[in-house]
Amino acid sequence: MIEELLLQSFGRFRNQSFPFRRTTLFYGPNEAGKTTVFDALLYTLCRPAASKTIGKILKERYGENLAVDIVVNDAAATKGRRKSGSATGSGKSRKTTALFDDHEYLNVYAIRSGDVSVAFDHKQDWLQRVKARLFSGNIDPGRIAAELDQRASNNKKLTHNKELLQKENELNEAGNRLETLRAEKARLIDREHTIEREAEQLNRVREEIVTLQEAQAEIKRQIQLEEMKRERERLAGDLHRLDKYERLEQELRKQSLYQTNVVSELDAINAALQKHNTEFQTARTRHADLMNQLNKLEEQKTETLKQLTGSRRVKELIAVQLKTIATAAGQSAATGFTGRLRLAAGIGLGMLGLGVTLLFSISTLIPQIVAALLTVLGGGLLIFVVWRALSRKTPDQSQLVQQLQAEWRSAQIEQAPPHGDTLEALRQDLERRRYQLDEWERKRESQEQALAEIQLQIQQRTAEMQTERETVAEQKQRMADWLQKQGVVDRDAYLRAITHYEQMLGEREQLGQSLAVQSTDERERLRSELERRLRNLDAEGILADDAPLEESAFRKLKARAEQIQSDLAGHMRTESRLAGEHGSDSGAVQATSDRLVSEIIQLEERVRRLQREIDAHMLDRSAAAIARDLFRELGEDQSRMLDTLLADVGRIAGSILQRGEDVVTGSDEEQAGLSSEIFRLRDAGGEHRSLRQLSSGTRDALVLALRIGLAMRSWNRPESPGFLVLDDPFLTLDAGRTEQCIRYLYDFQRQSNWQIVLFTKEAVVRDLCLDIFGNDCLEHNLSVTAVA
Repeated sequence: MIEELLLQSFGRFRNQSFPFRRTTLFYGPNEAGKTTVFDALLYTLCRPAASKTIGKILKERYGENLAVDIVVNDAAATKGRRKSGSATGSGKSRKTTALFDDHEYLNVYAIRSGDVSVAFDHKQDWLQRVKARLFSGNIDPGRIAAELDQRASNNKKLTHNKELLQKENELNEAGNRLETLRAEKARLIDREHTIEREAEQLNRVREEIVTLQEAQAEIKRQIQLEEMKRERERLAGDLHRLDKYERLEQELRKQSLYQTNVVSELDAINAALQKHNTEFQTARTRHADLMNQLNKLEEQKTETLKQLTGSRRVKELIAVQLKTIATAAGQSAATGFTGRLRLAAGIGLGMLGLGVTLLFSISTLIPQIVAALLTVLGGGLLIFVVWRALSRKTPDQSQLVQQLQAEWRSAQIEQAPPHGDTLEALRQDLERRRYQLDEWERKRESQEQALAEIQLQIQQRTAEMQTERETVAEQKQRMADWLQKQGVVDRDAYLRAITHYEQMLGEREQLGQSLAVQSTDERERLRSELERRLRNLDAEGILADDAPLEESAFRKLKARAEQIQSDLAGHMRTESRLAGEHGSDSGAVQATSDRLVSEIIQLEERVRRLQREIDAHMLDRSAAAIARDLFRELGEDQSRMLDTLLADVGRIAGSILQRGEDVVTGSDEEQAGLSSEIFRLRDAGGEHRSLRQLSSGTRDALVLALRIGLAMRSWNRPESPGFLVLDDPFLTLDAGRTEQCIRYLYDFQRQSNWQIVLFTKEAVVRDLCLDIFGNDCLEHNLSVTAVA
C-alpha cells in the first residue's frame, strides 16, 4: 500500500510530500495541482520510458529533470524481514522501479474524468495479460499453447530437438566405442606382459607415495587444528550473540512502554494547542484593534467637545440676535415707501392708468402711440419705485448691525462676531453658525453611540481571550501530562525512544534468525551446547588466545593439501599402472581385462542412459502435443469466465443503478475483443441497449462498474491490497448516483482492503467522501494560489 508520495521536483511542486491512507482525497479547483499529482502517481508507479507516448507527454508537460518517489508498505511481501534500501524499516521502502505497466494502469486501475471508457486495442501485450488473469486463472492459454507447440515440433532448429539429435549422436559414438573395447578385450586375452626393466621405476614411485602420505597426514593435522580454532571462534561468536540477544530482551522488557507508537496522540494535542493558540492570538489582535478604535473615537469625541464648549450660550445669543434682525426687517418693509417714493409711485400709477385708458378709447395712430408711451413710462416709474424701496437702507439698519456686533463682543464669546454690512448678511452668518453647532451636536451623539458599541465588543473579546487562554493552559497541561506519562521531555525525545526501541527490536530479530532460536528453553539448550563444545576444545588444547590463520593463509594451506592429494592420486595411478604392466603374465592380462571390463560396464550403462533419455524426449514431445491441444481448447472457451466478470459488474452496477440484474453480454465477437460493447443494459421495455444508446450518466455509471470489475478480476497480487485511482469520474452522474457510487466504493474497500485515491473539484463529492469514509479518508486541500 502506498504510504507517501514524495515530490522533490515535479511540475509546480518542490519538496512536497503527500501522505496516503486507505482512502486519500485530493480536493481543489481547476489549476490547483490535481492533474499534476495524478501524473506524478502515473510516473512513479509506471516509470514510462521517454520513447513511449506517455513518457513523451509527461516530458512535454513537466520537463526532463523529474524527481518523485513513493513510499510503499511491503510488510506482506517481506514477511517480517527488513529489506535493504528500506525507508522506514518494518517493510516500508521507496520504490524506484515500475509497479505497473503504464497502459494497464491507465486502462484498468486509473479512471480519469471525461475518459470513463473501456475501449482496448486487442493487439496490446498488457491486455493479453489482463485476459489471462480474467479468463484462465492468471495463465495465458495462448502463450502456453505456443510454447507446447514448440515442444511438440520436430524442427531440428529448436533447442530441445538439437539436444535430442546430440544424444542420438552420443549414443552412436558410445556404441562404436563399446564395440572397439570389446575387440580390444578379446585381443588382450591372448597377450602376456613380461617387462622387468621398469621394476626400479615402480619402487621409486612407491617410495614417493610413502613420502606424500606422510606429508598428507601432517597437513591434515594442521588443517584439523586450524578448523578447530575456527570452530572455537565461531562458537564464541554465537555465545556472544546469544548474550547480546538476552541483553536486548531485558532492555526491550524495560522499554515496553514504547512498544506501540502513539505519537499521533501527542500530535493531536499539539494540533489542538496550536489551534487554540492561534485563536487566542486572533482574539488578542482583535481586542487590540478595538482598543485602537476606542482611543481614536475618544480623541475625536474630545475634539468635538472642544468645538461644543460654550455652544449653549452661543446658540442662545444667536437666537436673540436672529429675532432682533427679524423684527428690524419687518419694520423696514413697513416704512419703505415714504416721502418722494410715495409721490413717484402716485405719478407712475396716474401715467399708467391714463395711458391704458387712452390706448383702449382712441383709435387714431398718433394718440395710440402717445398712450403707449405714457403706459410704458408709468410702468417703468413704478418698477423704479419698488426697486428703490427694496434696496433702500434706512438710516437705523447700519446702527443695528453695529449694535448686534457690539453685543456679541460684550458677551465674551471666543468666536469672532458675525460679519456683514447689512442685516441680511448678518442673519445669513448667524444661521450658518447655528447650523454648524447643530452638526457638532449630532456628531457628538453619533460618537457616543459608536463608543458604546465598541466598549461592548471589547467586553466580548476580553471574555473570548480569557476562554482561549484557559483552553491553551489546559492543552499545555495535557501535553505535559502525556510527556510525563511517556517519560520524555518532548516529542523528539519520544520519537528517538521509539526509533531506539524499533532498532533494538530489529537487531534482536536478526540475532534470533542467525541463532535460529525463539523460546527461552531453546536459548538455554543452545547456551549449554555452546559451552560444552567450548570446554571440549579447551580440553584439546584449543584456547581462546589461539588466533586462527588469516583466510588467505588458510586457503593456501588447503590448496597445498589438495595439491598433495592430487600428486598422491597421480602416483597411485602410476603405481597401479606400473604394477599392472610389471606383474606376471596372468596378472597383466587380468589387470588389463579388469580395466576394460570396468570401462565396458560404464559404456553399457551410458548407452542405456542415453536410450532412456531419447525415449523420454520422444514421450515429452508426444505429451506436449496433447497438452497443446488441451490449452488451445481452454483458450477458446471464455464464456464461463466472462459470466463471472459479468456477475461482478452486475453487482457493482446494482449498487449504483439499482438495476444490476438488467446487465447482459453482447455478441461473441464483442466478447473476444473485450471492449465496453460486450455489456448491454435492458431498458423498461425489455430491449437491450448498448452503451452508445444510453444516457451519459447511465453509460458512465455502467462503464465505471465495468472498470471496477475489471480491476478486481485482473489484480494478481494476493499478498498486497489492490490500488484504484478515480479522477472525477462522477461528472455526468446525478447526486443520487454519485452518492451510490461512493457508498459502493466504501463497502468495496471494507471488504477488499483496497487503497482508493480520489481527485475532485466538486464540493458535493468532497463532502460525501468525508461523510461516508469518515476518519479513514485523508483530505489534501489544494489551492490555486498555494506554492508547494
